[in-house]
Amino acid sequence: MNIPRGPASNVPRPSVQDAHSTWHPPAHPGPGSRSEGRPPPVPYRTYETHPVPAAHDTVRGPNGSVIHTRADGSRAEIHDVHRGMDIHYGLNGSRRVFADRADHSRVFVERGGHGYVQHPYVFHGQEIAHRTYWEHGHATERFYGGYNYHGVHLEVYAPVRFYSVGFYHWVYAPWVAPVHYVWVWRSSPWYRYYGYYFVPYSAYASAPLWLTDYLIATSLEAAYAAQVRAQMAAGGAPPLSDEVKDEIADEVKYDVQQEMAEAQMNVSDPHGVPANGGLDRLLGDGHAHVFVAGSVLDLEDGGGNECVLTPGDVVQVLAAPAPGAQAVNATVLVSKGGSECTPNGSVRVPLPDLQEMQNYMRETVDQGIADLQAKQGTANLPAAPAAAQTAPVSAGFTVGAPPPDPNAAAEISAEAAVADQAEREDINEDPQ
Repeated sequence: MNIPRGPASNVPRPSVQDAHSTWHPPAHPGPGSRSEGRPPPVPYRTYETHPVPAAHDTVRGPNGSVIHTRADGSRAEIHDVHRGMDIHYGLNGSRRVFADRADHSRVFVERGGHGYVQHPYVFHGQEIAHRTYWEHGHATERFYGGYNYHGVHLEVYAPVRFYSVGFYHWVYAPWVAPVHYVWVWRSSPWYRYYGYYFVPYSAYASAPLWLTDYLIATSLEAAYAAQVRAQMAAGGAPPLSDEVKDEIADEVKYDVQQEMAEAQMNVSDPHGVPANGGLDRLLGDGHAHVFVAGSVLDLEDGGGNECVLTPGDVVQVLAAPAPGAQAVNATVLVSKGGSECTPNGSVRVPLPDLQEMQNYMRETVDQGIADLQAKQGTANLPAAPAAAQTAPVSAGFTVGAPPPDPNAAAEISAEAAVADQAEREDINEDPQ
């Protein structure tokens, strides 16, 4: 089923009202800045945005921490006020640590030493989040523009490079003839493991279909690498059908349109701030949208019970959240079974988690476009027109941006150790 999309070229770029052209540490907004009159950003993770399911019991420790446990007595969350830290324990045994600081910086840690360190900087009056990810011994950087939606501060992915508008037109339009493409991962362990769930298209009539399989494969490879071992439900979990994949492809086309519009804006205003292509605009267009999970998420289903989404699961949101709501209703289109959220069931997705799903899709599509640009004309892929094969240009907001945090690995490791200490204290203390 194809979902009609509104034109992404209608996305307006926020106006620039000051003359600063270099970055500087965040400060209180002054007169004339784009932030004047706005409420300060609220923390990313709060209990208001992540309501605790009714089935959880709550106890308080002498050090001021709040501990939520599940019906079986296992810990679900620790909210450590003293350390400014939230520790979430997933249904699948995962652990995620969030530490937000007064200067708007953040450290996020997963098991295995993966995570990111985030520091803000101001460009033309807008605060931009600069994340340094540390995974498998390598550091990568990404940028996010902040905005408030339904009382929640969200951060939307901002591409750091743009190709020519002609190249995006080539990516968006159908190819002259379908092509057969052999993915290098077809012999990989993760693909054999998820063979019951995911089968790539037999041929590709356009780049969005190729990018769709790129997106799904990337998410499932991450799930396998993180040892997310979702088991098939009794009778076999439903596979990722071509119908659902076509809906993902429609979303990919929307992402390509969005990036093409941002590339045009970057040409007309090389010093402009990132465009806001977040949930407020996405969910406000009157169309249904699908989201692919890029990380493990514990959600609440329609019956108030917890269930889990893992990378590669797909949900659909039919409408924007109700006024004042900080979560949105979604339908699970497909999942992998076991303790995962039931296909065709309803789940409640907090807005920060939904924004991270949108970010994951845009980030991965952006990586796929770069891969496609490098491979076009080879490996049985058609070649882009000669006029569209110009070198990419950097986004204006990256000029003068701070470099990746050289201490990211050490900060992530230190925060994990602090979380370990918080866990030991909560085990040893006698909660009241």
